[in-house]
Amino acid sequence: MIRTKILEYAQDRFFCDGFMSVSMDEIASHLGISKKTIYQHFSSKNKLIEEGIRNYILVAMMRYKNIVNSPMEYIDKLYKIFGLVGNTYLKMGASFRNDVRVRRPDIWLTIEQIRRKTIFESITTFINKGIEQGVVRPGIHSELLIIAFIGALQGIDESKEYTHPPESSIDVVDAMTRVMLDGIVKENTH
Repeated sequence: MIRTKILEYAQDRFFCDGFMSVSMDEIASHLGISKKTIYQHFSSKNKLIEEGIRNYILVAMMRYKNIVNSPMEYIDKLYKIFGLVGNTYLKMGASFRNDVRVRRPDIWLTIEQIRRKTIFESITTFINKGIEQGVVRPGIHSELLIIAFIGALQGIDESKEYTHPPESSIDVVDAMTRVMLDGIVKENTH
């Protein structure tokens, strides 16, 4: 139970402010425990970061599989999948992504490999099924759509012109999903 609390709190703080600006002292203080207790569960801050990311990715992949395997209509699955991708991306804030790229390129490589496999292979296949089913417009370039979606999210997330509080990221993702997908979905399918 305490291990899970440590992991969840650290993950949220790392994703929000980057892991370089979050200390083990801060985590211990906020949770009302000693640093020794943290180190009993995680041998180092690096291990805490690694497990937090691994846990986050596993949860996101499980959610993706649950959506794909659910009984809902294809179009609803498509919107939920893009929402999941967007929310998963935005939760890992720019400071965190920069920290990982610079300080832990090994973790960044793992994230990129999983993202490529999940997004570019699985979602491309899923979109292509929609084309076959006649729900998605024919001729849509699936990979380009996904790249454009992620690029749009990056642009919004890193934009100084568009400021949004973190709690509104779900609304941002929903709006971006609608902008991107309403153009590919055939009329009268939703």
